[in-house]
Amino acid sequence: MAVRRILVADDETDMRMLISGFIQMAGWTALEAGNGRDVLQITAEKNVDAVLLDWQLGGSDAIQVFHKLKERKSTEKLPCILLCSEKANVDKEQFKRMGFSGVLSKSFSYENVIGGLNEILGPAK
Repeated sequence: MAVRRILVADDETDMRMLISGFIQMAGWTALEAGNGRDVLQITAEKNVDAVLLDWQLGGSDAIQVFHKLKERKSTEKLPCILLCSEKANVDKEQFKRMGFSGVLSKSFSYENVIGGLNEILGPAK
């Protein structure tokens, strides 16, 4: 099975570390970004298989970063997954129509995070 490289973008360090830990437990590589500028820099410099974008990303929101990624030729097809609070009232289908690959609720469960990634991205090859 191939090792996935997932960029976790969240301005909350604890949440980034938790989700990155789940990704590493799955045997994949986790990269971290604390703001939108870092997301754009990392995706320009490194190959990643997907980006998990926190809805409220420090200095910008996920929608702004998403649009910038889609405007760039090298990242226009990069799967972007929106991360939001379980309490957030978001229309998952609306974000999928915008071009997001999926929406994951922030969860403290390994199964929810990794299962959600596998469901959205398909099995690692």
